Amino acid sequence: MTAEDREVTARDRSSSVTGRAFEALWFGQTVSAIGTQVSMVALPLIAVLVLHVSALELGILAALETVPYLVLSLPAGVVVDRADRRLTMIVCDLGRAAILLAATGAMVAGILTFQILCVVALIVGSLSVFFSVAYSTYVATILDDDQLVAGNQRLELSDSAAQVIGPSVGGTLLQLAGGAMATAVDGLSYLVSAVAIWRSRPSHLVERTPEATDAAKVGMLSGIGEGLRRVAGDRVLRDLAGSTGMFNLGTGMLLAVVVLFATGDLGLDAAGFGLVYGVGNLGFIVGAITVGALTRRAGIGRAFAWSTYVGAFAMVLIALAGGVLGVVLLLVGRFVGAVAAPWFNVNALSLRQARVGDAIMGRVNATFLFIDWGPLPLGSLLGGALAGAFGPRAALAAAAACGVIGALWIRLSPASRLIDLGAAASVPVTASSTGAPNVAAAVESGDGTDRDDPSIDRPMVA
Repeated sequence: MTAEDREVTARDRSSSVTGRAFEALWFGQTVSAIGTQVSMVALPLIAVLVLHVSALELGILAALETVPYLVLSLPAGVVVDRADRRLTMIVCDLGRAAILLAATGAMVAGILTFQILCVVALIVGSLSVFFSVAYSTYVATILDDDQLVAGNQRLELSDSAAQVIGPSVGGTLLQLAGGAMATAVDGLSYLVSAVAIWRSRPSHLVERTPEATDAAKVGMLSGIGEGLRRVAGDRVLRDLAGSTGMFNLGTGMLLAVVVLFATGDLGLDAAGFGLVYGVGNLGFIVGAITVGALTRRAGIGRAFAWSTYVGAFAMVLIALAGGVLGVVLLLVGRFVGAVAAPWFNVNALSLRQARVGDAIMGRVNATFLFIDWGPLPLGSLLGGALAGAFGPRAALAAAAACGVIGALWIRLSPASRLIDLGAAASVPVTASSTGAPNVAAAVESGDGTDRDDPSIDRPMVA
């Protein structure tokens, strides 16, 4: 690609964010995110209130919704890099809409069974994996590097608002109109998303075909290995992945025991616990609103560092909850942790999108998706074991330790000294001893080098 071509592409991508490409995508995802939160509440409630399932069956249903992230994330990255990302998202949305509307029909006809509900959960979860990888990759093709934080902030704000609004809408719909209405709403939301994504194609974007990308020439295992090596070979991406994995290990521990801790040690009833978490979830909106200003004021590196400090502090507050201030500390900890999540997520996604070449971006995003979800079930098992042996507070203390380690990991990383996305993504490429392209991270010293690690890998831009 010539310099003139790059300039034209940059202008086209820059203009698309104010046109229908990004706006249509954002609208569709806002509707879809609310629908997803509705079904996350509705499916287990339907299982309990309509099908009267046992605790074991409820656990199986929950596992089927999340297991695809562990099993399919890495293969999904290879598939997404081979295929047209926009078309992949549309197919996933149409598939999710079809299966949820089929479940609606089964409920109306009175033939819904637990087995059918399990199939619905498994298919929706599997399609969501492919959609998530394609979605985080596609955004980078319609936004320029200097627009990524702002664009991802708007998308994160929609997701955060959905986490607050969706569960209430789902519960209300189920109470007033039954489970069929709740699943129908979610199915229709995916149809809206599919139409919006179809309309989101900017005029400059050339649709990808399997023949148009080198990923089509790579086998599945080789492709997965390339994504893993790309993350492992880049100091910044490796540190982001390690810190995220450590935090999510602690999150898994916390989620496994927080209900037991809140209802047992703190004496909350179900309504009280729901109120604490509902109010705490407002922190997601606060974090999504403020992440842009934080990043502009502090720089992306300090924003990373501060988000991990605040996240670790939230885990410590919850671990210390007890006595007369126990409920207050639990509420504050939940709120503060929710604020920190968008601060980290928006900047981490934006950095990946700016730093990684288009040809391998799907595999890199899939690797991070695997790391995001992988530690959660492991943390849940470990948290349950610790709580069984030493009590819930021991598991919460271990979770807080994971948060502190995750924060220290970023503190010692060159990622905490990055200035902005443009500087991090545009430093010169140099050849490494292995023949892989390497770069130095742009850090606060301003000389384009990293004092701790002068050979941070970067792929050639496709």
